[in-house]
Amino acid sequence: MKASIQTKEILEAVQRVQSVVSTKSTLSILSNILVETVDNALVFTATDLQVGMRCKAEGKVKKEGASTIPAKTLFAILRELPEGEVKVEIDEKDVASITCGESYFRILGISKDEFPKLPEFVEKESFTLSQALLKDMVRKTAYAISREDNRYALMGMYFIIAKQTLTLVSTDGRRLSKTTAELGPDVKLKRDFIVPLKAVEQLQHMLGEEGDLRIFLAKNQVAFQLDGVLLVSRLIDGTFPDYERVIPESSTQKAELDRREFLQMVRRAALLASDQANLIRLSFGDAQLVMTSSSPEVGEARVSMPAKYDGKGLEIAFNPDFLKDALGSMDEETVTLELTDALSPAVVRGEGPFLHVLMPMRLQDTE
Repeated sequence: MKASIQTKEILEAVQRVQSVVSTKSTLSILSNILVETVDNALVFTATDLQVGMRCKAEGKVKKEGASTIPAKTLFAILRELPEGEVKVEIDEKDVASITCGESYFRILGISKDEFPKLPEFVEKESFTLSQALLKDMVRKTAYAISREDNRYALMGMYFIIAKQTLTLVSTDGRRLSKTTAELGPDVKLKRDFIVPLKAVEQLQHMLGEEGDLRIFLAKNQVAFQLDGVLLVSRLIDGTFPDYERVIPESSTQKAELDRREFLQMVRRAALLASDQANLIRLSFGDAQLVMTSSSPEVGEARVSMPAKYDGKGLEIAFNPDFLKDALGSMDEETVTLELTDALSPAVVRGEGPFLHVLMPMRLQDTE
C-alpha cells in the first residue's frame, strides 16, 4: 500500500476508531486498526467484537492494499505530527512506514486476514433520522444507564420502534429516563432492542447537529451510519424490565419550578451533603421549596426558592446527583415535579415528551 493524506484528516479518523479498541483483550489483532484503501481514500476500522467503527478519510492512493497497525502506537505518532502531508506505506510483510516532513516511523503490523469482519446490513431493515434529534434524545437518557455489571440488561439503552415512533429508555433501578420522537409515516419497522453502553457513548461522540443518519437493524446487531462513519454494535441479549410499571400513573401533588434556579439550588445544597448518605431534603409548602443537607464532619446547608406548589406540606429526599443529571439534560425554563409521598417515585417533566422518574431516599436512614 502507498497513500498520502493530510495530518488533520488521518488524525481525526484514527482518533474516532481507536476509541473502540479493546484494552483488555488477549487477542493481539483487536489492539490493531485495519487500514484499507478504497478508491481515493483511506478507511480505518476497529472493533472489540462487541462494538466496531469504520471511518473514511479522503487522501491520494498510489497503490492499493490493506493491513493492520497497532492502534495505540499509530494514534500516539499521529498526535505528535505537524500539519502537512502524511505518507503511509505498508509492505507485503505488514510493516508500515509513516513519513511526515523530517519524521519517519516504522511499525510492525499484522495481516488483515486475522482481523474480524464487520457484519453486513440490508437496506430494507433501516430508516433515516435527524442527527440533531437523536443526539438530543440520547443526551436526555444516557446518564441513567446502569454501570453495574450484575444488572446486564440495564447496561444499555432500550430502543423501541413502533407506530412510526422511536422511544428511548434508560434505567439503573433507582432512576429512569424516557423520551419519544415521531419517525414519520415511511417507517414501517417494529422492533425493540438494547444497545450497550459503550456503543451509546460512541454514538454520542459521532452525532452532529446537522444532517441525517441511517440506522440499520439485524437480528442481534445495529448500525448507525452517517457521512464517512459507521458504528456497529452487538445488541444486549436480555429482557429490559417493564419500565411503564415504574412510571406513576398519577400524582397527588405538583410543584412548578424554574429549572435553572432549581438546578442551582440543588448544586448548592449538595455541597454539604454527607459523603455516606449523599442526599438532600426537599421541603414543600407555603409557595416555597426549602432544600437542606448536613454532614457530621462538615456542617449544614439550607437554600430556598419560590415554588408554585399544589398540595399539602411534604418532605422528601433525593440523591442530588440524580437531580442534577435530569435537570441538566433539559432545556425548558420551567419543570414540573410530580409527587405523591416521601416514599413513592417522583416524576420530573418538561414541556416535551421527556420524563425522568426518580426514587426517593429514606430520610430515617440518615438519622
